[in-house]
Amino acid sequence: MPDTINVSRPRILVAEDNYLMAEEPGDVVRGSAVAGAASSVESRPALIARDAVDEAAVPARAEPIFANTILDSLPAATRSALAAWLERVPLKRGDVLDVCGAPVGYVHFPVEGLVSIFVGATAATRIEAATIGRDGMTAPGILLGDSVSPGQTVVQANGSAWRIPAATLYQLSESDPGLRHHLLGQVGGALRHLADTLSYSGRATIVERLAHWLVQAAWRLGSRRLELTHDVLAEILGVRRPSVTTSLQMLEGKHLIRSTRRAVVILDPEGLAELAQR
Repeated sequence: MPDTINVSRPRILVAEDNYLMAEEPGDVVRGSAVAGAASSVESRPALIARDAVDEAAVPARAEPIFANTILDSLPAATRSALAAWLERVPLKRGDVLDVCGAPVGYVHFPVEGLVSIFVGATAATRIEAATIGRDGMTAPGILLGDSVSPGQTVVQANGSAWRIPAATLYQLSESDPGLRHHLLGQVGGALRHLADTLSYSGRATIVERLAHWLVQAAWRLGSRRLELTHDVLAEILGVRRPSVTTSLQMLEGKHLIRSTRRAVVILDPEGLAELAQR
């Protein structure tokens, strides 16, 4: 069941890392600072009761909202049952969530931030197979009974995610046909995305691939500013760093982006998307 909290007035503002997470009674509380309510809140979803009154704690009636497309598209009852097992954790740039060939410890459902799944035996041969944001999840193979990571999962942009032990998610999906059906649909989507990526990468130029990746990453982050170095972009695309630098210069020359050593700002997302079409 969702947690409840004591509230002292009907309207509460909740802030987390200077980002407003809940404005109205009934919204999910995800932060650790609650103005006028409590000094701390559990990292699992908590709800503010709609009919809260002074000095009273009333059980919340709304369903949890996670700000992750996969979780929020679950049926309400399943979402509530899953909430008890989910933990909100920070995502920090450079964090390795899964190691190639090692057992998967947790499945992550990003809320903010960006995550890459790399394949390749060595650092020199690595290339990104999938980009995961607020619309996805890590380690989808867990749902097929594959508990070993096929690649290295790395955080590319700071944010946060809901996580659940991989074994727990597998067990829950086995006991709940609706949850299993829903999540297996995400596996199918991930496989289609991988096929599309391979097909596109085989026929597109480096400039087009870079433009395509920047558009997709900006959409998943909800921001036109991507704090990524040329080295990271080269690793993502599986090309040499000078090729990325040259490609960024070409995009900048078309006034589609503004590039620095550690960030790319998208100036014209529509133009960038048009260039990426292949």
